[in-house]
Amino acid sequence: MHLTLTRAPCYFFSNQFGYYQSPNQIHYGYTVRDYKTTLGGLLKPFQSTTAGYKWNYGKNQSLYYLQQEMKPFSAFGNKVRTIYQETSSGRGIETNVGEAVRKSSLLFEVDLFPGKRPDIFRHSFITDPNNYLYLKLIQKTRKNKVDTDHCSKLLMERALCGDQLYSAKLGLKLGQVYDSVYLENSYLLSASSEIASNFTDSRFLRHKFFTRYTQSYGNAQFKFSLAGGLVQNLTAQPLRVNDNFYLWNYKGIRNIGYHYDEQKDKQGGGLHGENLGFDRYLAFQAKLHQLESPLLSVFNIEPFIHFNAALAPNRNKPVEGDTFLKRYGRASIGFGASLQLLGAAIECYYSPFVYRQKNEIKAEFQINIGID
Repeated sequence: MHLTLTRAPCYFFSNQFGYYQSPNQIHYGYTVRDYKTTLGGLLKPFQSTTAGYKWNYGKNQSLYYLQQEMKPFSAFGNKVRTIYQETSSGRGIETNVGEAVRKSSLLFEVDLFPGKRPDIFRHSFITDPNNYLYLKLIQKTRKNKVDTDHCSKLLMERALCGDQLYSAKLGLKLGQVYDSVYLENSYLLSASSEIASNFTDSRFLRHKFFTRYTQSYGNAQFKFSLAGGLVQNLTAQPLRVNDNFYLWNYKGIRNIGYHYDEQKDKQGGGLHGENLGFDRYLAFQAKLHQLESPLLSVFNIEPFIHFNAALAPNRNKPVEGDTFLKRYGRASIGFGASLQLLGAAIECYYSPFVYRQKNEIKAEFQINIGID
């Protein structure tokens, strides 16, 4: 839900039909846009100020943020947006490791097609369907809280101590909504490359991409997404667990990436392992919705079937005869239903077929909620 103050009376901006909803995220924001009388005009250099809270329970991450957008540079018209942001966040990286981050960033966005933003999104602050290049300069203060009594020496080496991380990210976002009323037909593409260093023992390149396509055919709607990432370590030291990728809340698998520690198992006490994340991954998701169905449509419920596949490294010892897909692949097939409300989406699904790696837990039934 997004509350915006303008010269006109206050109003709520609610996203339609689950276009924005992340299935694992609750997001609230508050924006002020008219500064003529605010604090005696001290905030006139800014075009808008947004404060908000995000809780991604799928990633065990919470974030508070304050974002200020400066007025456009006159020399570039309305093509360049300048946004300063302060955030304070915390997340659980692994069962025995928690991370606290204070981040400052300065973002420059170059609108590739100014003036073409659909009118319905003109006040939105959540991933508007714009087409733009961006440069983001970031400074992070990171601290880890490690349960040293219940984690391995390897995990302690990759997680202990805090640091100051500095990075520069260059990226591109392309998006288009073909149906501005129901938002059923759309595509989104984003890609970025980032160089980061703490000027001591950590320096790396990180590349990511994500694409999503939604298309309706009669009474059916097809959605698919493809995402991938690669971290290139530029030092002789191993990557910190903070800098790896994690595939939280993967459909059908509760703890993807959790490896089997054979040495600890020999010492007794059952199976042991830890999730140190991935330095590379590729993930595919596909979903087929039935838009109109007897009885269910009255309650805005849409049944669907889904297919998910992922490739990611596996730290377990290889087994003779393993193929590449058998050793690094994960997959799930299932069905479910989603409830689409204004500003919220709820979905539940059952995955009878799940292929996972050793020591990863099968999660046949799951429920996800998204509010923004």
